[in-house]
Amino acid sequence: MMPTPQISPPPAAPVPADGRGGMARTGARRSPAAPLAPGARASARRRGVGGSAAELHRIVRINEEIKAVVHPAFQINMMALNAILLARRAGDAARGFGVLSGELRGFAVELSQKMEALRQQTSTSVAAVTALVRQGRYVAILRRVPPQTAAIDAQVERVRRRQQQSADAHLAGIAQMRAALANWVGELRPLVQLGIVLARLARVEAAYGGEFAQALTQVSAEFSRTIDQIESALGDLAKATEESGR
Repeated sequence: MMPTPQISPPPAAPVPADGRGGMARTGARRSPAAPLAPGARASARRRGVGGSAAELHRIVRINEEIKAVVHPAFQINMMALNAILLARRAGDAARGFGVLSGELRGFAVELSQKMEALRQQTSTSVAAVTALVRQGRYVAILRRVPPQTAAIDAQVERVRRRQQQSADAHLAGIAQMRAALANWVGELRPLVQLGIVLARLARVEAAYGGEFAQALTQVSAEFSRTIDQIESALGDLAKATEESGR
């Protein structure tokens, strides 16, 4: 009997590989989108984070300028109190000087209150800019997420858009805070001008202080010097708020 011939089975179709030794999952991944060039991606990141950091630096500078106004305002308050006591010792001859010293003390108190309100505004601005920096970094991280499945990619995009919308809202809020800061500083100018006028009138009244005229003149000169410091510091504060609005 002749042996039965052996028939070899047909060769199996080649299994496509996914490049990592495993089987490819057709349709499981989408084609990756073309990423930003490294230079463009870095430039966008510098504009976002760098701009927020610069804004934070300007607000810190505004806080420093506020301190430069608050300190001499406190000095005016103390000097005015001493001047009132000195005018009482001088009697009727220094009555006008005493009245003006009381007005200068009221000026110093009002200025200090307004500067405290301004400081609170800047504290709110610092919190807003800090949140903006944090959100900007979060959005940048989401943009660097590599392509996943279509469902995951859609979810990542939704989160990124929400964060971007929140960042845009913070930007709008910061713009409003800038305007508020500028308004506060603008309202301070007439008040400081009033202080300058009061100090000049006090110097005139000091000449009628009799035997206390020299001491009263020295006090009034100190009033003028200190208020000049406030005027200069207010000018620097105005420049800082104008820069933060650019």
